[in-house]
Amino acid sequence: MATIVTQLETPFWTGERLVVLKLHTHGAFEQLALVAGVQGGCFCYNHGAILGMLLAGTGDRQLYERIALALTQCLAVLHTRSAIKEIELRVERKLLVARDLGNALLILVCSPDVNLSLLRMTLNVATSPIESEPKLQQSLAQAAPSRAYTLDQEHLDASVRSLLRKTGQSPS
Repeated sequence: MATIVTQLETPFWTGERLVVLKLHTHGAFEQLALVAGVQGGCFCYNHGAILGMLLAGTGDRQLYERIALALTQCLAVLHTRSAIKEIELRVERKLLVARDLGNALLILVCSPDVNLSLLRMTLNVATSPIESEPKLQQSLAQAAPSRAYTLDQEHLDASVRSLLRKTGQSPS
């Protein structure tokens, strides 16, 4: 059985803003937890900070924070060349799937034998309310206005440094 962890109240995430965030992240994770092979995941805003987690046996908050920052940076680099909606990475015996949701990112950790067609269909259905909710997207943009900001930080992930070099950019 999966455990869904949603954002706690903070000075920024309060009232209706927090209710909308929790409603949508919880709903998406409930649907995604039903896909065989999904072992966990996280929902984060543009700077990689975790706003919700699906804990189904793989990972903890620190692991998801490292994954979220690295994939947020990767998407920021890749967006300099083209609009990429989704990344799939095979790491050891796991499949990482990162879906760009406008002002947020949803990352799933899956077994390598997950049914990708079913996963993509479920992702489309589960994330549609997040992408199409203007209040939530506005709140996410206010919380972390630019994914590209992560590229200005001193400690870029090694894979992101490599991607920056390949796209002809240099780390700041």
